[in-house]
Amino acid sequence: MLRGSRPIPLLISALLAALALSLKLTAAFALVVPFAWLFQRKARHALGWGLSVVALTWVGSLFQPGWSWGLMAASHLSFSAEQMGRYHLNPAAYARGWFVCALALFALAHRYLQNRLVSLIPWLAAALVALGVHWLHRPFWDYYNLHLLAPVIAMAGVGAADLWTLLQRAQLPVLERRSIAVAVLSLGLLWTGVEARQMSSARESATLLAGSPITEQLKSLGESGHAVFSLNPTWTFAAHQVQTPPELTIIPLKRAWAGQINDTVIAGMLASNRVDGIVLNQSVLKQSAWSNLLTAYWPTAREDQNILFVRRELNPKPIDLGKDNETTLDLRRLGLQPGVDRPTNLFGGKPVLTHRR
Repeated sequence: MLRGSRPIPLLISALLAALALSLKLTAAFALVVPFAWLFQRKARHALGWGLSVVALTWVGSLFQPGWSWGLMAASHLSFSAEQMGRYHLNPAAYARGWFVCALALFALAHRYLQNRLVSLIPWLAAALVALGVHWLHRPFWDYYNLHLLAPVIAMAGVGAADLWTLLQRAQLPVLERRSIAVAVLSLGLLWTGVEARQMSSARESATLLAGSPITEQLKSLGESGHAVFSLNPTWTFAAHQVQTPPELTIIPLKRAWAGQINDTVIAGMLASNRVDGIVLNQSVLKQSAWSNLLTAYWPTAREDQNILFVRRELNPKPIDLGKDNETTLDLRRLGLQPGVDRPTNLFGGKPVLTHRR
């Protein structure tokens, strides 16, 4: 791709990178790898490629309806110090992936000692950039762990291959070589087992969620052609229904902090889209925007703090919210119950799932 003076391959790759950035600016984390790879070979090509990506992204934004650099900046820069301080990088992300991190460190050390570190520099650069950005960036959401661990996983793969080759070539007795291989394999199985148990627990909890009265009624409404919505999309997902309106499927908390969305806007969108079933946390009943909307609905099912409201004209069977719920579902097993140190969200109270995308 770099032979001669033909710029076409670089321009094509820059166009693809610009398309990725136009969909999600955080794609820049992945673009560190090709940039570092180009920089290793010829700095001039790398800088030209990078500037082309930026220019094409800017040009593309001029033709995209609704694109606003100001709003995008506000979603990251308009938070109060208190809000930003509550969400920060948690090193436990690396502790949980201890086996992967150990293999990645082995790859770096082994390649450095053999003077073959060059091939890992693009992935190392991506890991360091992600770590540096997220160490300073506020707020930090849990799914950003993907930016941190993705390049580490690539290096871990190299580390696993290097370790296997090293054991094969080592002048060790067969018994010792096999003992080391078994030890490494056991560590891998241990880590895999821990992750598998967590996924199994989440699956069991999801099964319980699927049997909730709220989920059953949402499924019935959706199958009858009625639009449904939940501030916590876990309910609609469990009922295999599409949220209406779809643009509210995930409501980023940072949009609320930046003033781009609030209760009144959400309630207005639900009213204009004539949503027939709405799942809300009971704390929103104190908000005027929601209480006005809910005058046209009856509560028909409840799980702990979550209530399903169905439009009155559908003649639903209402429930008494004053009574205790006898079938409370423990969603803590899904990891969806926020801790006592979590702030309330824009919808009032502490919802089962804090929207932090």
